Amino acid sequence: MKIKFILSTAMMLLAASLSHAADVSGRWLGKLGSNDLALNLKVEGKKLTGTLYTPDGDGPISNGKVSGNTISFTYSTNGVTTPYAGTLNGESLELGAVIQGKETKGTFSRVPDGQAVRITPRMRPQMTEYWEPVPKIVTPAPYPELVPAPSD
Repeated sequence: MKIKFILSTAMMLLAASLSHAADVSGRWLGKLGSNDLALNLKVEGKKLTGTLYTPDGDGPISNGKVSGNTISFTYSTNGVTTPYAGTLNGESLELGAVIQGKETKGTFSRVPDGQAVRITPRMRPQMTEYWEPVPKIVTPAPYPELVPAPSD
């Protein structure tokens, strides 16, 4: 009887320790492959929510789950959904993703409160091309017996 009680207590403690979710809540900064990324994560039970910041923009993560020291979530952009999976090792987060059929890995560090997180945006033509102001079209006055000038 006493052995059954001890074994059942040990099993409950083991189950409780295995079901405890990792504390990944907070801000994380690192590289995934050659891209700088930042994460702002929040854990509620076994559910993971947050935002992923990339050089192409930012957006919410979805399907986030926490199980022990592992996390998983997906991120959708431009109609493409990318699955991410990671493992918490102390104050670092090992994160991996399959991007365009290629597995990419990276390491992220926790960002202390009050420290700014900046992801430099990827350059796009719209950032350097100026389409305004549009010059006015000037129509010159007609001169008798001459070929008219173009109106632009």
